Amino acid sequence: MLYKHDGRGLPNSLKLFIYGYIYPVNNLENTRDIFNKYAKDYREKYLDQGAYAHVLLEFLKGIPIHGAVLDLGCGPGNISRFLLDHRQDLRLTGMDVAPAMIEEARKLNPGATFQVGNVLDTRGFREGKFDGMVSGFILPYMDTEQVRLHLDQIAGGLHPEGILYLSYLEENQQKSGKVISRNSKGDELFMYYHCSKEIDRLAAQAGFKVDMRDKITPRSENGEPTNNEIIMLLRWS
Repeated sequence: MLYKHDGRGLPNSLKLFIYGYIYPVNNLENTRDIFNKYAKDYREKYLDQGAYAHVLLEFLKGIPIHGAVLDLGCGPGNISRFLLDHRQDLRLTGMDVAPAMIEEARKLNPGATFQVGNVLDTRGFREGKFDGMVSGFILPYMDTEQVRLHLDQIAGGLHPEGILYLSYLEENQQKSGKVISRNSKGDELFMYYHCSKEIDRLAAQAGFKVDMRDKITPRSENGEPTNNEIIMLLRWS
């Protein structure tokens, strides 16, 4: 739920104040705590970006020599590692809410710059523009209003014709919304599925046009197909 509020009179434990909105912090704290706990596991499990390579390579074609790239919600730096392996000239910066993830990203990408931060508040980057941005599997941790804010901020930080790599979990309109994912150890992670029509609407609203779209259906540990993951390249103008 999203509340419009000036932030006064609410304890910090109950709010996150961004651009005049109050976001309950339980989701943010939940995401940060889980990612801090499993940062090394995420690095090892998801280091191989082979399933996404064809889209990431197209993303790189849109970045000029010595181009600036911002990896939002960079996690342990796995996508950053792929990009730098293929383009050593990049000026790459990464941001993530979990300090343990940033620590892993720095180990994996010693030539890049990483900092702890909230991807819903990128005002610190507004003085510099980027040629490309990565939002790799961040949307599953955002509700629709947060996605709108996220895309608007990305648009404000890109050069004209800048390119965005975006991925999310797809579900139809009736089933889209918040779910709770539990792992075998009993940890709970708040996640969101998104309807593609809604993502397209929000992207167009922020000034993006679709350059490329693909669909991947990952499989669970027991081999069963899971929700479709949509990977997109969007161009801002």
